[in-house]
Amino acid sequence: MNFKEALVNLRKSREYKIFKEKNKEAYLTAGFIVIEKGKQEPWQIDFYDQKKDNITSFNLKEKIEEKTDKVFRKGDEKVDKLKEQDVKITLKEALKKVDELKEREYKEGKCEKTIAIIQSINKKTLWNITEITNNFNILNIKITATDGKVIHHACEPVFKFKTPEKKK
Repeated sequence: MNFKEALVNLRKSREYKIFKEKNKEAYLTAGFIVIEKGKQEPWQIDFYDQKKDNITSFNLKEKIEEKTDKVFRKGDEKVDKLKEQDVKITLKEALKKVDELKEREYKEGKCEKTIAIIQSINKKTLWNITEITNNFNILNIKITATDGKVIHHACEPVFKFKTPEKKK
């Protein structure tokens, strides 16, 4: 299922309608999905309520799960609204761009897990795609969701992200 289909299904649900009635100001901020060994997990779709300063996530499993948490962000960073009309490139098309880029620049390592987020960063609607490879690298690629342009890519070893051990 693609993001827009998932969003339509969510908006038809009883859970979403109840949420929206209680949180009229909440707006769409992101969609999140994990793909592992070719199997796509259910979409998670997030909404931000500025007055309450929290994010409500809907996990679109058989039975929709709803969870509300405080916002995770750096300082006074604004939580951008995701404009669904700007999502013109599907996840499938974005992943094809990722495969093309890997063929050209990152041939080593096989993808074990893909994490894809559709979000708005600095007023740009992006597919923020992270792949974890079997050779312990993390590949991150950002693709504009309006035209499919790759605007960032980097590959780093997983061990670079290890936190230093505390000295005794």
